[in-house]
Amino acid sequence: MFSQDITDLANLRDYYMYRVLDASKEVAPSLLRTLNLLENKMTEWHDDFHAGFFFTLSQILSLKYEIPMLPGELVKRIEFEQSWTETKKRLELDWDREIVR
Repeated sequence: MFSQDITDLANLRDYYMYRVLDASKEVAPSLLRTLNLLENKMTEWHDDFHAGFFFTLSQILSLKYEIPMLPGELVKRIEFEQSWTETKKRLELDWDREIVR
């Protein structure tokens, strides 16, 4: 990758990081669609790092405004916490309550 490509990707990454931080509930659905398009473009370019980055941004935004991305997805905090209690038991992660909580 050329240095300009790296700079452009860093700018793209930073721009959308700030967009997610500043997003209102009204613009969130449109921004989620854009983030999904960016994730797909990065996957097409075989750039797993940035694909994962845009996926993570979309997940953060989805959780912030409780917008489900998949059918049956738990996005309400209370539903997630109930599910997490069961998951950590199945995965036997109760060994450190301070970390796992």
